[in-house]
Amino acid sequence: MNRPKMVRSIYAEFRHAAADEGSPEELLRAASGLVDLLKPLPQSVASGMSFRTGGLSFEEWDLDRAMADGGWRVLRHERELEHIAFGDEGESLDRDREVAQWMRENVA
Repeated sequence: MNRPKMVRSIYAEFRHAAADEGSPEELLRAASGLVDLLKPLPQSVASGMSFRTGGLSFEEWDLDRAMADGGWRVLRHERELEHIAFGDEGESLDRDREVAQWMRENVA
């Protein structure tokens, strides 16, 4: 039995046993926790897990879609990568100037 089916069946048992004593959210959390104890996810699956819903991440977009707004999304993404590589948003103004100079020299 897969994990979602186990959670649903344990949740149904909890609902039947608890009647009106517990909220559905608490019972669902308890059922999920019990399944985690009984059948933990393999480490390879747990480390690659993502809770993102919806379409593709920005890195997986086609070039025409990423550049559809004139390249502003790409520039914003590059700025985020820059802050990851060179430090947090709270860095000094001098550091931002150094990074901007480096970006002009090496990226363009």
